[in-house]
Amino acid sequence: MINLLKIFCAFSGAFILGVFPISNIILPIFYTFPRIRAYKIAGSLEKEIPLIKIFWPPLFWSIILFFVLRFVDSYFQNYLLEIYLGLVFASIKIINSIIKKEPSLYEDFLNSYKQYLK
Repeated sequence: MINLLKIFCAFSGAFILGVFPISNIILPIFYTFPRIRAYKIAGSLEKEIPLIKIFWPPLFWSIILFFVLRFVDSYFQNYLLEIYLGLVFASIKIINSIIKKEPSLYEDFLNSYKQYLK
């Protein structure tokens, strides 16, 4: 019973803690960048958005996630499957929110880039 609880905690902890960095990796590449391109093609940008503003968060969070996973590989070897499954499900959740075109994504986009839009 205790082992089942540890497995559940490893999975749910990885899912909950993985949503934030994974969303900061996936969303700029698969949501923000295509939307900015569409605005640029439509001529709706007031000024050019620096690429570093778009690609710095995925790079930063990829590096952080890499080191966290190295730590996990070293110290939590008994629960690697559960941890990686939690991260996979977090990735699926983020991708699903892009596919469903959740309104909160567009609101976040406007909050981040409204100074560049006409």
